[in-house]
Amino acid sequence: MKNIDDRFLARWIANELTEEEKTEFENSDQYREYCEIIDITNDLDTPEYKEDDLFFKIEEKTFKKEKVRKLRYSYAYAAAILVLFGLFYFYKTQDPTYTTSYGEQLVVALPDGSEALLNANSSLTVDANWEKQRRLHLQGEAYFKVTKGSTFIVNTPEGSVTVIGTQFNVNSSTDFFEVKCYSGKVNVTNTNDKNVMLTKGNAVRTIADTSKTWDFNTQNAFWTSGVMSFEETPFLKVLLALKNQFQIQIENEDKYKNERFSGSFSNANLEEAVKILFTAMEIDYHIKDKTIIIK
Repeated sequence: MKNIDDRFLARWIANELTEEEKTEFENSDQYREYCEIIDITNDLDTPEYKEDDLFFKIEEKTFKKEKVRKLRYSYAYAAAILVLFGLFYFYKTQDPTYTTSYGEQLVVALPDGSEALLNANSSLTVDANWEKQRRLHLQGEAYFKVTKGSTFIVNTPEGSVTVIGTQFNVNSSTDFFEVKCYSGKVNVTNTNDKNVMLTKGNAVRTIADTSKTWDFNTQNAFWTSGVMSFEETPFLKVLLALKNQFQIQIENEDKYKNERFSGSFSNANLEEAVKILFTAMEIDYHIKDKTIIIK
């Protein structure tokens, strides 16, 4: 099939192709793709419009004044559809990405009815081949509620999670990968291809090349309800959570890179959170503007 340009598509939509052109086009791969887009556009809810208004708006924006010529209404509709072709082609070839900034949380409604609650300073990308494989790419932390169906996969730089229908939390950053299962079953694979099957109340964490599993109470409050909760978590990862939530800087933190923290505190107030954390760790500090200085 020869190259298909906008003029050819406009003639096709207006039903003005010759029989030879129509037959050749209908036997091409492009034809099936454009028919799919037409089917999708037919399902869209569109606002009411007047044919004359639509025609003149398209005409005004498409042609320069000195070259204005009248189009039949069928061509006006064709022009509108061609815009949709461009939009649908763009979105079909892009991976939708959702991001949060410091202190933000975002609920993402996924195409299959599942939900992802994205924590602060994180990003979630929906794979372009979602219809064939439910796959997401996560940087940071998110809580997932997955509807039953085909395999659901969350990939991170530090490992992946595979489920069918369940609720679970994933937290991933450099050399740190943690998964907690709140219902159902979760299969976790780290970068060393080590697999762990989790059920409700099970958790696994990989730090560098070392993995650990433990049990937790699924009824305990955590970040989705405004509480930061940690279980023998490296102190630097706790500080990272503070940075993501409150957009702060922390000086001299490497002095305590080998320390661990277990406990919880509210993420609503910086001073209260820092006081609870540093008092429990018996660390002296002071706050200057948006910087915590560890003594």
